[in-house]
Amino acid sequence: MQARGTACQSLLLTPQRKEFLADFVTEDESWVLYNNDTHRAVWIPRGEEPPVQPKANLHQKKCLLSCFWDAKGMLYNRVAPARVAQVGVVAFVNIVMLVQPHTKIIRENKNAVF
Repeated sequence: MQARGTACQSLLLTPQRKEFLADFVTEDESWVLYNNDTHRAVWIPRGEEPPVQPKANLHQKKCLLSCFWDAKGMLYNRVAPARVAQVGVVAFVNIVMLVQPHTKIIRENKNAVF
């Protein structure tokens, strides 16, 4: 019971440390369209109808963009095609990929929380 009290007291004092936010790593996933055509401005004479522009096809090929961030900025990003992007599997693979190439960053920050 005393160990719990000690742990709670240390957690209450944690936000007072200046490097508190530097200990966190967060991940965000977003779907990105491959072909995101943009509409261009067209000059037309007064009274003339503007050219018809088709609606964007939101069912095009998509990919899953996963990014890992800490307080200093982006640590790692990865693009996975839609056929591979099963959220649970991708998140696990991303964490493994994050740990392998950035072991120096993680080892320097021993208090990092995933």
